Amino acid sequence: MKRLYTYLFAILLLAAVTALPSHAQYLSTKYASSKKYMVGVRGGLNFSNYLGKNFSNGNRKMRGLAGVYLKYNVAPQFAIQPEVNMSWMGAKFNAQSFAYFNDHNAAGNVNILETHLQIPVLAKYQIRTQSGIEPNIFAGPVASFPIYDKYKYSAASNSTASVPGKGKLKDINLNQRSSQFGMQFGAGLQFSGLSLDARYYLGLTHAFKNSVNEKILRNNAIMVTLGIGI
Repeated sequence: MKRLYTYLFAILLLAAVTALPSHAQYLSTKYASSKKYMVGVRGGLNFSNYLGKNFSNGNRKMRGLAGVYLKYNVAPQFAIQPEVNMSWMGAKFNAQSFAYFNDHNAAGNVNILETHLQIPVLAKYQIRTQSGIEPNIFAGPVASFPIYDKYKYSAASNSTASVPGKGKLKDINLNQRSSQFGMQFGAGLQFSGLSLDARYYLGLTHAFKNSVNEKILRNNAIMVTLGIGI
C-alpha cells in the first residue's frame, strides 16, 4: 500500500509538472491578483501518527488526502480559505501497546487505519511579489468527522494467541468520538492557480475512548498538498 501511494503521488506530480507551462499561462489571466476568489481541487500525502501517553512507539503511516477548497481574498495580502477534504490517517504500533492484545497475550504489529472528513477554515497571509510567485503562511481550526475505521493485526512468528487479523477499531476497545477538533498550520507557495504547501495537523480533542471510557490518543499528521484552481 505504501508503494501504491508513492506511485500515485509520483504520477500526480509528473502530471502537474507536464501541464505547468500551459496551465500557468491560462491561470495567470483567469486568476489575476485582483481576483476575489478561487475554487480548486487539492490532493496530497499524509504522514500520520497519534499522540498519547504510553503510545510513543507508533510509526507514521503514509496515506493520502483529497478535497476541494475556496480561497477568498479579503485583501491583497489576506485570504480566508475553507476546505472540505477526505483524509486517510493512521499509524503502526506494537501490539503490546493495546490492552486488548495484551489481554490475549498477542505479539506482533497493529495497523490503525482511519478515514476522516475534515473541514479546515484557514486564515492565509500572502506576500505579493513581482515574479507572480506568492509565499504564504496560514493557520486555522479543523472540524474532523470519522467515517470509516479498521485495524489490521500481523502476528509475530512466536505468537500463539488467537486474535482476528482485522476488524473494526471498536472490536479492540477503541471507540471513536463522532466529532473531533484540531488545528492546521503551515506555509506554501502559490503561482496563479497552482499552490504547493506543507502543513501540520494537530488534534486538540482525543480521538478514542477505551472500554473504561478513558480518553486516549490524539491524531496528528504532517501533510504535503498540491492545489489546482479550476
